[in-house]
Amino acid sequence: MEPSHVTRQLRQLERTGYVTRVPDPDDRRAQRVRLTEAGLGAVDRMRRVRRQGMELALAAWSPEELRQLSVLFHRLVDDFVTHAESELRVRPS
Repeated sequence: MEPSHVTRQLRQLERTGYVTRVPDPDDRRAQRVRLTEAGLGAVDRMRRVRRQGMELALAAWSPEELRQLSVLFHRLVDDFVTHAESELRVRPS
């Protein structure tokens, strides 16, 4: 992500009251981003909606299908961690 995109998104989150910038105590040139109460509330709402969506999507799945999903998901996470920890070769575009 380009720094200008981050700056633009951060400004929008500040304008809507979801975050504030605070001085970094370890680096006077830097700032930290802190969630406000409104930001914490928004995160909580997003988590609830995401959880409800997942419950709806899986409501008709059998216990065996859920078990298979769990096994495959754990395998995916393990493989991802293994590859994330290894050296990745990125080709220039």
